[in-house]
Amino acid sequence: MKFLTSRVIRLRPGAEFKPHEFDRETIAIYMFFPDDAEKRDQHYRSILPGPTAGKYELAEATKHTIIMHGMVVGRVLCGAIESAIDRKKVSQNKLIEGAIAQVGRKNSFHSDALRLDVGYFQRGVWPKFKNVAHLWGAFFKFFPEDDPGDNWEIPCAANHLPEFLNFAEALRVAGEKHTWPRSSATFIDPESVFCFEPGRFNPEPIQLRPRAVQ
Repeated sequence: MKFLTSRVIRLRPGAEFKPHEFDRETIAIYMFFPDDAEKRDQHYRSILPGPTAGKYELAEATKHTIIMHGMVVGRVLCGAIESAIDRKKVSQNKLIEGAIAQVGRKNSFHSDALRLDVGYFQRGVWPKFKNVAHLWGAFFKFFPEDDPGDNWEIPCAANHLPEFLNFAEALRVAGEKHTWPRSSATFIDPESVFCFEPGRFNPEPIQLRPRAVQ
């Protein structure tokens, strides 16, 4: 039997209110391997209770590279949504350049894992992670600056999952609504994005910047 082959991320009942470590790990598997169902299956089997259990670990260097690339994808999505809300037409290249620089500043401990330029990002990184960009966008928001990453919990500590999930869903909704400059394509393709079961979340409209003081 194959696991995690659907584009619907299925969490335990009540996970949006009282999440479990298992829910956190399930989301992390999708974030790390959105383009590889076989690896998702292998990692999912490793967290199941019973005789199939047995942690399926990634090499640290590989893990750090995925996280850094994922954060750039998330930041590009957030930047695109910010620009759309502000009615500014910012090119994809500018968004990518800004995101690479911002992620490097946010986590200087692993800036060596951030070997990216605009062309490589467009050819290899965005296509790989675009269907979980909303999850990486939420991770970027909640990620503490200059955390050395020795004990990273992806996407966040289990007790913070409700807030994380609602923000990720708000990003997804906004990403499916707005289009790239001079294009009819939305930031997120609703036909291919990895999403949660319908009706489980009711996110508020996206707020990417602090509200203005009245």
